[in-house]
Amino acid sequence: RDITARKRAEEALRESEERYRRIAENMSDLVSDVDAEGFFRYISPSHQRILGYRPEDLLGTAAFDKLHPDNKDRALSAYMQGVITKTDSEAEYRYRHADGHYVWLHSSIHIILDGTGKYLGSIINSSDVTDRKKTETALRESEEKYRLIFEYSPMGHFYFDEKGVIVACNDNFVKLIGSSKE
Repeated sequence: RDITARKRAEEALRESEERYRRIAENMSDLVSDVDAEGFFRYISPSHQRILGYRPEDLLGTAAFDKLHPDNKDRALSAYMQGVITKTDSEAEYRYRHADGHYVWLHSSIHIILDGTGKYLGSIINSSDVTDRKKTETALRESEEKYRLIFEYSPMGHFYFDEKGVIVACNDNFVKLIGSSKE
């Protein structure tokens, strides 16, 4: 009986491991397990597709070494705040791709504690948000161009809301009608 129960338990464990392996290999997000010192213990296969690194190339390396210098302080601060307060946190930052360019990531950092509340490490789930960041930048640039054209046009320009109330005008419109912006 003991042998049969043990075999069933071993088979259930194998099936469970296989199920989690399939999930990990087919995730679209990056998932990593970082130890208490900040070194990778686990890297999901999606790291190769999104960042160009094979998981085995990152195992045992420092998780924060490839952060963009302009984002490093902010990302480390979010991480450390979570460690100190023992709460989950989020951060957006650029991470160096294996070919040298940077990819924008949005990460949710989940703190792992033992039964006594001691920090053991973190599970970091990251999504590639590079396209969103590019779109946001393009939108900001477009809005700035529009604002400059509106403000510095030699013609008088204004626009109004759905009730017909003027909500913005340029200086040349003010000169044209002989009034103030107010």
